[in-house]
Amino acid sequence: MPGYKTMTMKGEKDFKPHKMYCKDGSVKDAKTFKDHLKFKKMGCGHSKKEAMAMEHSGKKKKKK
Repeated sequence: MPGYKTMTMKGEKDFKPHKMYCKDGSVKDAKTFKDHLKFKKMGCGHSKKEAMAMEHSGKKKKKK
């Protein structure tokens, strides 16, 4: 992807530590840009709502 490296460099330069919310309900501290990318691959997002949307997008829950 042609623009990927530029986007990554920009993101790394502008990165600020923040919390990321995972599908399993855990909260991770993204202290570095590398942490951020790792948590993103794990399915974590920037809000609880975003993480829950990722969890439900792949599977349908059975109704009781």
